[in-house]
Amino acid sequence: MRTEIVEKEYKKGELVSEESEKEEIRFEVIGESDASYTLRLSYKNAALKNAKNILDEEEKENLEEQPPTILIYDINKETAEANLTNWEEARDQFIKGYEKIESFLKQEDDGNTSFFGIIMRPLLSVFESKENMEAYFQKDINNIIQPFGKEYELNKTVSSNTSSENPFKTSETIAATTKTTLASMDSTEMTCIFVVETIVDMSYMKDMMKSLIKKMNESFDTSKRSAKKKMKDIDELEMDMKNTQQYYFNFKTSWVSKIVNTTTVKGYEPGKGKRKNETVSITLIQ
Repeated sequence: MRTEIVEKEYKKGELVSEESEKEEIRFEVIGESDASYTLRLSYKNAALKNAKNILDEEEKENLEEQPPTILIYDINKETAEANLTNWEEARDQFIKGYEKIESFLKQEDDGNTSFFGIIMRPLLSVFESKENMEAYFQKDINNIIQPFGKEYELNKTVSSNTSSENPFKTSETIAATTKTTLASMDSTEMTCIFVVETIVDMSYMKDMMKSLIKKMNESFDTSKRSAKKKMKDIDELEMDMKNTQQYYFNFKTSWVSKIVNTTTVKGYEPGKGKRKNETVSITLIQ
């Protein structure tokens, strides 16, 4: 499963930056029972990847390679529910690798240790519990099992209340509404396209920012007039987040062959105007 991710940032309708990266996840069906399939997913070590991003070429050569992160899931054949069965083993291996890299950075004594700790903090929180890990990796499971265990009619939309990854804290989820549509079907080629649109409720983030501004005003003893203006600016703040996925499903193989994922975050900030960030990822499953 290979993914190319392109991130674009727009200000006042104009493209101001664009970055791209590629990643690969290996998966295979390693077992089957009457009730479930067993899947094995293999990820490149994220701690090693982050460390290499902040090291020079000589330090990279001396950095010890770390094993991939292996996740084993049982997928229920009727409900498509995914149960991560080896989370403790995967957690322990990830933490062990992180500590080895941290020890290496301390020996190098080049000031990267604290920075490495900061950029790894969100991932370390993911590996704190089974629930956090399942929530974080669920998007990859969805890529594999969509539309497994569900019934659809052409051009009819099915809506449901779901949750989405918090873009500001990956170990948490926030409320969302998901709409799934069987958009097209080709009986000759034995393929179809599903469109899944997830609209995230950003009111939580807005309330969090208001609370933070209020605490800062109190801490710095801000004047009532200034504090009132800042709260007014927050009230005028607008944030919208939408995630749209196109799943290309092949009836012959019974697998999804490609996913095009577009995440759009739009906002309006007083004094700075409108802003839009768009991330497009194309995943090929072979």
